[in-house]
Amino acid sequence: MFVKLLVALLGLQSRTPLHKTTNIPSSWVKIGKPLSNTTSNFALLLPQANVDKLTDIVNDRSNPNSPNYGKWLSPFEIDLMIGSNPKDFEVIMDWLHNTVTGWGCFRTADSVYCRTTIKNINILFDTEMLEYKNSVTNYSFYSGRKKGYSIPASLQPLIELVIGIGDFPEYTHRNLKPKNLNDGTYYISPLSITKLYNVSNYNINSVVGSQSVVEFQNDNCFNLNDLNYFLKDNALQTVNFSKSQLIGECDLTTQNPDVEATLDIQYQLGVNTNTVQEYVSVPDWLYQFANTLYNLPNPPLVNSMSYGWAEKDQCDPDVFPECYIGGDAEVYSKRTNIEFLKLALRGVTLVAASGDAGAAGRTNEMCTDDSPLNPVFPTASPYVLSVGGTIVMNPTKAKASTPLCKTNNCVGGGEELNCDFDRCGWTSGGGFSNFFNRPWWQEAASNSYLNSSAPFPPQKYFNKMGRVYPDIAAVSHNYIIRVMGQYMGVDGTSASSPTISAMISQLNNLRLSQNKPSLGLVAPLLYDMFAKCPLCFKDVVEGSNNSTEYVDCPYGYAATTGYDAVYGLGLPNFGRMYEYIKNMKN
Repeated sequence: MFVKLLVALLGLQSRTPLHKTTNIPSSWVKIGKPLSNTTSNFALLLPQANVDKLTDIVNDRSNPNSPNYGKWLSPFEIDLMIGSNPKDFEVIMDWLHNTVTGWGCFRTADSVYCRTTIKNINILFDTEMLEYKNSVTNYSFYSGRKKGYSIPASLQPLIELVIGIGDFPEYTHRNLKPKNLNDGTYYISPLSITKLYNVSNYNINSVVGSQSVVEFQNDNCFNLNDLNYFLKDNALQTVNFSKSQLIGECDLTTQNPDVEATLDIQYQLGVNTNTVQEYVSVPDWLYQFANTLYNLPNPPLVNSMSYGWAEKDQCDPDVFPECYIGGDAEVYSKRTNIEFLKLALRGVTLVAASGDAGAAGRTNEMCTDDSPLNPVFPTASPYVLSVGGTIVMNPTKAKASTPLCKTNNCVGGGEELNCDFDRCGWTSGGGFSNFFNRPWWQEAASNSYLNSSAPFPPQKYFNKMGRVYPDIAAVSHNYIIRVMGQYMGVDGTSASSPTISAMISQLNNLRLSQNKPSLGLVAPLLYDMFAKCPLCFKDVVEGSNNSTEYVDCPYGYAATTGYDAVYGLGLPNFGRMYEYIKNMKN
């Protein structure tokens, strides 16, 4: 009776606006009003329970020194703990039932997903859904942003975020621009990775896991013929993709492949062909990706993300045109981070690029505003393995054992330094998160860094108690890829991320072959390994990320002996890491 009375009163109460802006991104053109019986989707995200308890569990089960190491949870166990208040669901469902007719919704442990008519959405959220078309991609989309949208004020404590009403599936990111090959230039190939990081002869295991690259914003996918020619020219086995290996939209015959997707898939698979390769594409951003992955019965065990944006601007209407789930930047990032936590509890590994605009970040490329240091999300999440990028200085040529390296100069060795503006024309990212505190496994390494002789920016510009990134680094300059039948060179930490993810996936295969659980949240293991196996990482003590893609900057972070915010733990010695994990007892 109480619930019915409450719902009856909702229509008489004030409403709480949810929109952050009514501005429409310039690339979207208004088409007009859709027919009232046109259907669309929306989702309501409710407050979650027991997040602190689940955090304690993942901290324990990702600790390689705990007797519970690797004892991951099932989705049922996670949902049982994190599930929202059942009475909140009842109030929300009654609100829907008493406000409109002709809708279909289903519940998860902490959300409600609905499909109904545009007319009903307009009534529920006091909005006007309009149709827009993207002038670049021709993708059509419905949004109520122009008028704004709201919910009854009494529902505000029950609904943390709303998806699908004022969203636009678009954001600003660095477009990779492939360069024509130069006869005098040395390039990175899969063979180069094996030489630089001692990866040879470690890719055969009796049991294999799964790995994926993750793309966003309705990317154009990769071309399968390009991929297979690339594999063949690197003396690797060609592949086919079944529908079950493609999570989301992907046209494998596209004549306009996405360069980012092409790089990601060619190097994740090129470094680890002995696995189940999957491809994840979502039409929106990070929350939807993580939630999609979590709800799969068997998500890919290792996932590489080559995208990111400043923490503070995840929802900035002038830069990142309103957060996809209708909240402010911190709310958005922290809710998404809980989805990353849920994936970690399932034994899933997330890997992300540290960014290509140094400590300043892409929101301050000219280093001119009052926010000189801008940490990046998702790489600053504690549940993500963050990967920085390097260049090989004074490279030596690899002995040509593959067709590709017989016709091109493939790097076989040399000294690595971080990519900065002077060396690469862009700068590998690194810094301290403003949203996420330092996790326990970083305490010793980051305290050592903060107490070192390395110079630091003024304290007012960074959060010394924040999660530090990157965690590890690898080469990210002059990768050779095949795009529409031509070989070209590309740069970026979006190259080092899939490369490191492929190594983690190989280590996963080793664990599975030993009848042990997947690595899952792998950072605690790597930091523990860093303390116990000095030869598992190569320390680089020179370099700084005080520049962007355009200029040198007054502030950034410097390298030093041991862990730092330029190289993380250092460069991997995969062979040593493999032997270390092979001999682990748990």
